Amino acid sequence: MQTILIVHPYEIVCEGIALHYRNRFQVIISHNAKEMRAALHQHEIAAVLLSLQFPEEGDGLYLLEELAKQAHKVIVLSTGGVDYGTRLCFRYGAYAFLDRQRNFHDLDDALDKVLQGHRVLSGEMMNEVMSEMHTSVPNLNSKQVEILNCLFAVPMPNNDEIALTLKVSPGRIKNILTQTFVKFGVKSRHALLHEARRVGYFPNMHPSRMAAKPRKPRAAA
Repeated sequence: MQTILIVHPYEIVCEGIALHYRNRFQVIISHNAKEMRAALHQHEIAAVLLSLQFPEEGDGLYLLEELAKQAHKVIVLSTGGVDYGTRLCFRYGAYAFLDRQRNFHDLDDALDKVLQGHRVLSGEMMNEVMSEMHTSVPNLNSKQVEILNCLFAVPMPNNDEIALTLKVSPGRIKNILTQTFVKFGVKSRHALLHEARRVGYFPNMHPSRMAAKPRKPRAAA
């Protein structure tokens, strides 16, 4: 029997899905990032059903990105209809996106396809994603590309860590990042990653040395 993981903040939603699939899958439930990571460590997961909204943790896109980097098949369960998730989830590696108006029939259909390795896109979502893919990526020099690729690592590295990897000064990293912000029309690192994905930039366009390097835990303050 395959195992699916539900990552959702609300117990009533988790229980409903678990009850629906009790005879088909082993269902593991987690309500936050810590529980999700523990479940992934302990079980071989066939698919993940992920909420985008966590009242105590905020935007669930960072969890989607983390799961995608580990090659997990993720179905996003949106709590708010067709929203920003439609535009970004597939950039972050989602296999399917279901809004709150969908029913178990839609979830069954999406899960069947995802387990076979297919991505599930409705006509509306396909139009949005394809439209965004035709938006051009700003012209970046080699250092801007290297630093941008480093930012895709999970967790996101700070300037000192990037400087150590690329063997340049933290001050130069800061200057290059500022130039990159201007090219993408943003003012923060997270906004930069969102905009990079929106215009079709993927880190594997140019290999990133940081992405493959494990990050040392920081000492407690």
